Amino acid sequence: MLANPLSQFLIKPIIPLEALGYNISITNSAIAMIFVSIAASMLLITAFVNSKLVPSRWQAFGEILYESNIKLVHSIIGPQGKKFFL
Repeated sequence: MLANPLSQFLIKPIIPLEALGYNISITNSAIAMIFVSIAASMLLITAFVNSKLVPSRWQAFGEILYESNIKLVHSIIGPQGKKFFL
């Protein structure tokens, strides 16, 4: 058991790197973000590979994810944020 319940959220360098005086280490947080980004990309590519006019369940799920992200960006950044989405 952990002594501190928040210790599981500490950002720890896995591969320490430095370039031009900047710390660009690969951390546990970066690895988690890369993994989630790859998994989400694979899910969306799978959902939209055979797009149809009447969507399948996967395509509908992908559209829901995309629309929820668009709404989130719009509510935070405003209409100017749409240029950062495809």
